[in-house]
Amino acid sequence: MPKRRLALDTNIWIYFLDRKSPFHEKTKQVFAKAEKNWEIVVAQQNILELIEVLLISYRLPVKKAVNEAQLLFNQQVGIIQPLPQTIKTYFTLARTCLKKNNNFDLFLAATLLDNSIANLITNDRTGFKGIKDLQVWLLQEFI
Repeated sequence: MPKRRLALDTNIWIYFLDRKSPFHEKTKQVFAKAEKNWEIVVAQQNILELIEVLLISYRLPVKKAVNEAQLLFNQQVGIIQPLPQTIKTYFTLARTCLKKNNNFDLFLAATLLDNSIANLITNDRTGFKGIKDLQVWLLQEFI
């Protein structure tokens, strides 16, 4: 029986890389638990967001930031991408769920839903609210 697919938001990947983060140990627990029962996936959008955070917030050189992301996603992680209909899904979600600061979250949600992924772990309490077909767990809730 194939494993169900589980997406991890960009903040979870950041915590996993940042050993100084107060969420690093919890994130390691999430990965340990998720790998047993789930196929972990990442959206192309998350990879770009991760590199952006490594460049801007962590001030890594470009080469190091890209290498960190490439090493992380060369593992047993499925990579998904927006499909032709994803922009329509995004517009549908935006009509009911768009706020000032969740535009990228809604596009990620549209990408997940269009790829038949209904499960997401994040540490963002508000970005995915109101998306009825997406099961969202906060980091602490999944452990």
